[in-house]
Amino acid sequence: MKVATHRYLVPLAVLGATTLLATAVGAHAPDNAAITAILKRRVDSGTNKGIIAGVIDPDGRTRVVSYGTSGVAGLPLDEHAVFEIGSVTKTFTATILADMVLRGEIALDDPAQKYLPASVRMPSRNGRVIAIRDLATHTSGLPKIPANLVQTDPQNPYASYSVKDLYDYLSAYQLTRDPGARFEYSYTGVGLLGHILFLHANKSYEQLVTERVLLPLKMNNTRIALTPTMRAHLVQGHDKAGDAKEPWDLPTIAGAGALRADMHDLLLYLAAQRDTVHGPLAKAIALTHQNFHAGPNAATTVGLAWHREQLNGKLVIYHSGETGGYHAYIGFNPATGANAILLSNSTGPIDEIGSKLTDPSRLLKDEMLEPTIARSILESFVGNYQVRPDVVFAVTFDGARLRIGAPGKTGSPLYAENESTFYIKGPNAGLVFYRSLNGEVIGLDLRTGDEYEWPPRVK
Repeated sequence: MKVATHRYLVPLAVLGATTLLATAVGAHAPDNAAITAILKRRVDSGTNKGIIAGVIDPDGRTRVVSYGTSGVAGLPLDEHAVFEIGSVTKTFTATILADMVLRGEIALDDPAQKYLPASVRMPSRNGRVIAIRDLATHTSGLPKIPANLVQTDPQNPYASYSVKDLYDYLSAYQLTRDPGARFEYSYTGVGLLGHILFLHANKSYEQLVTERVLLPLKMNNTRIALTPTMRAHLVQGHDKAGDAKEPWDLPTIAGAGALRADMHDLLLYLAAQRDTVHGPLAKAIALTHQNFHAGPNAATTVGLAWHREQLNGKLVIYHSGETGGYHAYIGFNPATGANAILLSNSTGPIDEIGSKLTDPSRLLKDEMLEPTIARSILESFVGNYQVRPDVVFAVTFDGARLRIGAPGKTGSPLYAENESTFYIKGPNAGLVFYRSLNGEVIGLDLRTGDEYEWPPRVK
């Protein structure tokens, strides 16, 4: 019986697979045919209805590649197709904040209470009040979703959440830790930040983001309220089951996830993120990218809304967003220039594709790049593995690929990342086989959930 442990074991060589990928994708994003193949795998598997990918090449030219359906008859899935971008909106809210800070209109260390009506009692703990920077860095101590959110319409869960509801929740909430102590992703916190900013400016959130970010960057098809042109290009959203979903409305916490946009505009936004020297918002954008706090894991820190992750020793700055029927990702590597935007009209995962395009040296988990593993190597993994005292997994070989499951049952197919690492499509799980010094396969290391996911899903 083989065991599920890797203490003192030696992982198998992966040089062949690494070389394969380097040849396939080079130093920057793959070519259009390769990206199309990646998107095709996801769409044809039923994971997504349609996906658009956008990249900016080293010469500044943009490329847009798509595969799948818009869900609307006669509407092409192109750079003008409009999607909800969900929590990517938070980076726009952070840019407004940074612009206000640089203009001296607001300070990061100001108490949030300062900008709210006197009737609202902001929670505090051990003498520490929630500052503006805490809201922008997900360190306020406020939970992800306010507990008094009552979904009167599950199809549009935030539509009926009022300013009074938010104020009542804040006034009654008891913090479980000091503000600034620890990262915890919070729709509540950034939604409140957007509310504070537009109160302070005496404008609606949409007026404020349009004036401070969208017009300076010439983003004419990014708004909350759909213009006639945007409405004509709005794709149909879908949930993970493939059922049609309508757009969300977030009137009270718009700064947390209310924007809709097309790829053309988001490429303008990405270009501004990559050049923090020139442009009307260069200094504000640079401020949002700075390291302000430790993030959700050892590899991640947080800027103003942006997540900063070390991948293969290089910094990637990114954010993703998901609503009831849409998914968005934007990320870039300041050191290498690699970058990606992904938009999907379904909630199927796309973050992983984005993280790989921002670091093309990493193996893409798509069959297109699945390395060919010798049959003798695959057969050497066959056997039973004791993963817990009461649990045994059987690895079998069906003549084409490995499978894992209960002994005597047809297991789930395994897909290769390299000659020792495999993953299971659908659930967030994978495993690594290990050999002893003499080459015998003697164990596997199971990885599931957040332990396996890369990058961590942040919504």
